[in-house]
Amino acid sequence: MFSKVLFTFLAILCSKTLKFTAKNKKRKQCFDSFAFIYLIQLLLSVTKCASLQAQDIITFGLIDRCWSCNLYKNDDYKSVKYWLACGVDGTFRLCPGNHDFIFIQISDGTSLVRFFSCPKNINLYNHKPLHTFRIIYLNRWNVKFRVLNNLFSKESVTIPFIFDDYLKVYYQDFHVIDHYLYPQFNLSFHNLPYKLFYKILGIMTALDPISNRHLNQVYSNLLNNGLMGFEGNKILEDPNNYKKKYLKSKKHAFMYFFSVLNDSIDACLIRKHSMVYIFKRTAHFIDQCFKDVDNFSFLTMKLTMHSLKIICNTFSDFEWSIFNWLLSITNISGFYFDELETVYYGIETLSLYNPNTKDYVKKFEGEHNTVDFLFFQSLSSSNFERIIYLRFDNTCFSLDAIASFFRNKKLSHFELSYCTCDETIQISEILIKNSQLNTLKLRGMVLCAKDIDLILRSKIKYLHLLECTVETCASEIKEYTFKPGYRILKTLTSLDISFSKLPVSFVGILLNADFIGNINISSFEFLEDEHSPISVFSLRRKLNFLKIVNSLQNEYLLKFFMEIESVHTLVLSKISNIENLGLLFLLQGFYDFVLALDLSYNKFSAQSFNLLSKFNRVSSLNLENSLPLNIDEINDLPLFDTVEDLNLAKNEFRAFNNNFISRFQRITKLNLSNSKFRPGALINILNDRILNCLLYLDLSGIGLENDDFERVCEFKTLKFLAIDLKIDFTQNTYLEFLMFSPFKLHLNILMLEVKKIRILDFLNLAVEFPNLKNFRLLCEELLMTPEDCQNSCFTTYNTTGFCCIELLHTFPIPEYAIAFLQTIPAIYSISFFYHPQVSM
Repeated sequence: MFSKVLFTFLAILCSKTLKFTAKNKKRKQCFDSFAFIYLIQLLLSVTKCASLQAQDIITFGLIDRCWSCNLYKNDDYKSVKYWLACGVDGTFRLCPGNHDFIFIQISDGTSLVRFFSCPKNINLYNHKPLHTFRIIYLNRWNVKFRVLNNLFSKESVTIPFIFDDYLKVYYQDFHVIDHYLYPQFNLSFHNLPYKLFYKILGIMTALDPISNRHLNQVYSNLLNNGLMGFEGNKILEDPNNYKKKYLKSKKHAFMYFFSVLNDSIDACLIRKHSMVYIFKRTAHFIDQCFKDVDNFSFLTMKLTMHSLKIICNTFSDFEWSIFNWLLSITNISGFYFDELETVYYGIETLSLYNPNTKDYVKKFEGEHNTVDFLFFQSLSSSNFERIIYLRFDNTCFSLDAIASFFRNKKLSHFELSYCTCDETIQISEILIKNSQLNTLKLRGMVLCAKDIDLILRSKIKYLHLLECTVETCASEIKEYTFKPGYRILKTLTSLDISFSKLPVSFVGILLNADFIGNINISSFEFLEDEHSPISVFSLRRKLNFLKIVNSLQNEYLLKFFMEIESVHTLVLSKISNIENLGLLFLLQGFYDFVLALDLSYNKFSAQSFNLLSKFNRVSSLNLENSLPLNIDEINDLPLFDTVEDLNLAKNEFRAFNNNFISRFQRITKLNLSNSKFRPGALINILNDRILNCLLYLDLSGIGLENDDFERVCEFKTLKFLAIDLKIDFTQNTYLEFLMFSPFKLHLNILMLEVKKIRILDFLNLAVEFPNLKNFRLLCEELLMTPEDCQNSCFTTYNTTGFCCIELLHTFPIPEYAIAFLQTIPAIYSISFFYHPQVSM
């Protein structure tokens, strides 16, 4: 390349210095034209992304069925450029160097004999000739593969791409694969043989496809031509066990079929819940994340009521066979039904001090649709027997039908939230028939006496009764006393009764369980009766987690708190009576053992805050929306020497030279999201010691000034950064500060919110942080033109591992931009969401 540039430069220079004579004037004009055209070609070649070979060509080395080891009998060997040779372990690998047939004169000198020449002296019969198959990858295949994209990051590759030996990819088969990946080829009437179906899946799995609509089209063709073709039954039965041979028993290759079962439904993997989600198809472009499914040993399936209706009302018998086959292969072990369509789940961040977020359930206020139990009737016996997880949110159903379907089944998890039913729901119908229940979660339920009695007699470990009450009035509340048959006393480890109204005696028994370690009693109200002695709360307990939100004005709870020997994580939030809070601060079981303390949304004064003086082991502290305004009057507390994780979100820092944060000597994680600062205050608040040691910084919802942003870019070792600039990111200075920040080598997660950003700047952020694992960009508009796509070169990049990228935007992104972003080698996973309903 350098020689070309030098030659062009000299050509132009010479053309400028040639003397204008009558004789050479015409020659000069020709030379000028040549130099100009050559320069244009050179610039285009420099601008065009580098590839494996010229014009983005990838060469595959494939075994040819028509060639064999008697090759030397004809002249076809002259076209063979690459050979495989068998090693000592019996595996065929690429044999580099020149291979040829040479003529050697025998001893009598009268005749010549052909001999096969190999640089490694391996004989011909341990060789396989490779037939080359060349494609213009970027332009021909709309489906992009991570393995092939990675090839374009290498400056020079002189060998072909060769599949692993176990796939046995033949030259003749690869023509079929090419046609499936080449969108212009009509496959409407193609019947795919059983063996080739699994081989295509094996090849695509080896290449690691990137989710997009074109990949869905490939799977739609495989569904129609293979599973629903003339050998469909054979594919489902797999008598030759090709699934294990070509796919190594991996599940993720089959997950994409869930996306193409019907034109109106789509699918993805919700990684943080180990759940396959089937929902109404939208205009979003989502990375389905199916490549991660092989990392999960337990999978459930979430079905919206829309997708459930499609499956039950439109599937033919054979389509049900395919659906059951997919459930069996992917080993789905439970189902979750919900009226709400939730497309955006988002990157799971390292959020601080947010306990029980996974239990949040959004209530649907409209009319609930009825769960069609034809779904369970249509499941194969093996799929039905494997069900151990059931969850219903915002639906209408018959509990009797559920009880009859799952009679004597070994359900371990059962959950109902905001469900309606024609008859009175009695959870006891489920409990009677499922003695192995491990987890029971109920929201918005009215419990009868039989329900409570069976809960106490069960072996439940995790019991969540949120927004629940009993069906009798307070004057008729049944008294519950300790009985030998209450097996829950030996099994219960976690109890959540938030926002509920339950009998004192019932709660007292639960709190006396032998192994209970996690308790949430937030916004809870006791239903008392004349037989409810306070002594039931006198048992000494060592707890791991205790959460109380707005629930301290009760003698039963105060008695329970007094008896706690120790607790490691303590949440005391929205406590209206600060005096009661001060009383708890004096309990030895709290201040001597608490490691994580959440005091969010409390109205502290400096005087009441100073009551924390005895807490000397706290490493995680949440003071969200709780700091007193007169923080200068806070004493020197042991907290300042022990806290490592500090949440100060939604607080107001009025002073310009506020030193409260700098008083913490050991913080490594700091959340200042949605707080209020004076412009330029962060320069003083974030001192040099904090710059050197902080690993986590959340500044979302603040809108930094230029000086404050420059200060943030001075951090040395940040691994997590969430930042809201509320600006046009088209100013190069902001990008330069981020790109050359000292923490560039360490950053794992970047959350950035801007108004506008150019696509080239977005890509620079995506590919230049070597250890970036998650990148979320929230913007109004992504600026780009078709020329940006053509003139962008991202073949070299610093990203070393898998990076999950989410682009949340307000204005639509052109499809050519989406297609371009999905071809960038470094971008292994990218999702696009219109009109985001979430924030940083």
